[in-house]
Amino acid sequence: MNIAITAPAGPVNLSKLKTGVKRLKSLGYGDISIGESCYSEHRWNSAPAEIRAAELEDFWFDPEIDLVFAARGGFGCIHLLDLINWQKMQQHEKVLCGHSDVTILHMAFMKYGISRSVSGIMPAVEFASEDLDYFSLVSLQSCLSTNAAINLKGEVVRQGLVQGRILPVTLSVFCSLLGSSYMPALKEVVLCLEDINESPYRLDAYLSQLKISGVLAEVGGLIWGDFSNCGTEEELNFLIEKYSQYVDGPIIKNVEFGHCLPRMSFPAGNEIIFKVNQGSTIESLVS
Repeated sequence: MNIAITAPAGPVNLSKLKTGVKRLKSLGYGDISIGESCYSEHRWNSAPAEIRAAELEDFWFDPEIDLVFAARGGFGCIHLLDLINWQKMQQHEKVLCGHSDVTILHMAFMKYGISRSVSGIMPAVEFASEDLDYFSLVSLQSCLSTNAAINLKGEVVRQGLVQGRILPVTLSVFCSLLGSSYMPALKEVVLCLEDINESPYRLDAYLSQLKISGVLAEVGGLIWGDFSNCGTEEELNFLIEKYSQYVDGPIIKNVEFGHCLPRMSFPAGNEIIFKVNQGSTIESLVS
C-alpha cells in the first residue's frame, strides 16, 4: 500500500512527522510521498488554501497512491470545501485517513459519496507518540483492510439496534458545518462524538446546537467518545444524560474514540449495523 501525507489544516511539526513516517515504514507500508504542505507554514495553516486543496487533489488523482493521510489536524480543512473538484474526486477510489479538523473532509466525502475515509490516527500526532499502542494500530489496520465487526468497549446508555451510516466527528468541528451545503444527510446516522480542550459550557453550547437544529432527533444512534480535558467526570455525565434523551436509538458512552490513546478508528460513511447491549458491536455492511 503506497501512502501520501498531506497537511490540509494546521502546520506540521517536522520532528514528529519524521518519527511518524519512520514508524509507518516499520509497519511495512510501501512508498511514502510527503506533500510540500508538510514543510510550510502560513499563519495558522500549513499553506494557503489553494495549495492545500490542489495537493489533496493531486494525491487523490495519482493512480500510484492508495492511502492519503492527513499529517495532523488543527484548523483549515473548511477552507478547502469550495476549492475541491468533488465530481472528479468521485471518480477515484482510495482512502483518506485522519481525525480532528479532518472531520470536515469526512463529512464532505460522505456528502458526495466519495470512497472512502477513516477517522484514524495520524503520522505527525499519534504515530509520533511514545504512547502509541497495539490496540490503536490494529483498529486502524482493521478499518483500512476489512469489514470485520468492531467490538465496542464502553458503557451502555440505551440498548437497541439500528442500521445506518456511521459518522465519527469532533463535536466542535461538526457544528461548524451546520446549515451548510456540505452537511451530509443524517437520517438514521450513527453519530460518534468526541472533543478536546473544551470547557463544559462550550460542550453544552455545541450540543444545544445539535438539539435545536434537529440533529439529535434525526440520527439513529449515538456513540459518546473521549472528551479529553473537557471537564470533570460528573460534568460530562451530566451532559451525556441531558442530551442522550433526545436521541431515539441505541447509545453507548466512554468509548475509546477521540484525541486519546488507545484510540478506536471508525470507517466514516460506511453502512453499518449498530447494536448496543452487553456486547456492543458495529458491523460494517459495505466498504
